[in-house]
Amino acid sequence: MCESAEIEGRIYDLGGQVLAANSAPAIFHLAKEVGAETEEMDAHNFAMIDSSTGKYNDLKVADDYVYAISLTLELQEKAKASGRIGVHAVSDIASDLTPVFLEDHGFKSIPKSVAYGYTASGYGFVQDMPYAYIHEFTKTSMAGKIRRFKGGYTSVWQKISEGLPIEVCCNTEVIAIRRNSIGIRVDVKDHSGAKQVVEFDKIIISGSFPFNSGKTYRSPSSSTLGY
Repeated sequence: MCESAEIEGRIYDLGGQVLAANSAPAIFHLAKEVGAETEEMDAHNFAMIDSSTGKYNDLKVADDYVYAISLTLELQEKAKASGRIGVHAVSDIASDLTPVFLEDHGFKSIPKSVAYGYTASGYGFVQDMPYAYIHEFTKTSMAGKIRRFKGGYTSVWQKISEGLPIEVCCNTEVIAIRRNSIGIRVDVKDHSGAKQVVEFDKIIISGSFPFNSGKTYRSPSSSTLGY
């Protein structure tokens, strides 16, 4: 999930974490359970921020997604006849890579807000993906008004942690893990730099690891793809 940051007194979600009203029932159910409020984003801008200048450009999300309405409805009609659900319903008819598929259907390029939104949501780079996946993304993104969590996405996990009968440590770095016949000792450091040792019977590690060596996924250049 994305991180929420406070900038000049306002909370921003860093990434593409917004919710369409009818596309995420599990998340809305969770929000209701923990008392997390949402707000409609009619008055909010989706923007790309230039890290060198601090300036931002409005992505005009609504205008960009309008491009896909006719194509999305066309694919949805064909999907109904397939007898499948989700991306599998359009996997046969939208299997070409996105740039090729859109060009064959009369589109010159991928709208920037769709491309940025897809990648910021953690799904990869649109030029690498069959259009079936982009279709699923645009379809759910048009499923009702776009909302966000008041206080940012991080506030949801804070509310969840407050309701758990355990101690949840945020902004904490694991320095070392030592195992022996008795249990497991973990050296941690919090955001202030204070260190402590905590003991566990078992550990479950979930999440990504930093790569000091080896290959990481990145989008190949357009010249490599030959577009």
